[in-house]
Amino acid sequence: MSALPILPCRSPGCGVALVFVRTPNGKNIPCEADSLRVYHPDRDRGENVVTLDGRAGQMGVRWTEPVEGYLPHWAKCPKAGDWRRA
Repeated sequence: MSALPILPCRSPGCGVALVFVRTPNGKNIPCEADSLRVYHPDRDRGENVVTLDGRAGQMGVRWTEPVEGYLPHWAKCPKAGDWRRA
């Protein structure tokens, strides 16, 4: 996989570095750029993870084996509510 471009979050007061991972449906999920690592179902149970191929889910629920991926930015951004659709 080629390196993803890193962009700052557009939320005022946030500015965290983001990468956008493309889903199998062609949509982009903003993810924390510095969160790329291998997630384990026991240690990271309950964490939402976006895999490198764009599948999203919760550790210990969707995945019961270790997966490499990112944390979705909406799970950590203090301004996430400003971007949610009704």
